[in-house]
Amino acid sequence: MICDFCGASKPTTGAVLNGKFGQACKACVYQVSRQAIPGSAQYSRDRDREDNLRDLIQPWTNKGLPNREFILAYPEESKSYFTPSQLEQYS
Repeated sequence: MICDFCGASKPTTGAVLNGKFGQACKACVYQVSRQAIPGSAQYSRDRDREDNLRDLIQPWTNKGLPNREFILAYPEESKSYFTPSQLEQYS
């Protein structure tokens, strides 16, 4: 395809450059930002994070306290991590 920004006949990708959407070659994209991430890749990472968020919850907070989110998400597993008084306090 032809780059909408420089007119070069190179492989292009959809991009927003200087507020205008169009087909841009890598050279034009890198002139604006060297950290250009294709939208679909960013969406995939965000989607994976959302889909697997429950699996990322840890039983303890960084302060060493029982994690309330873990207790609510995994009630049965929480019984092996915490005492009954902790479960009552943090649920």
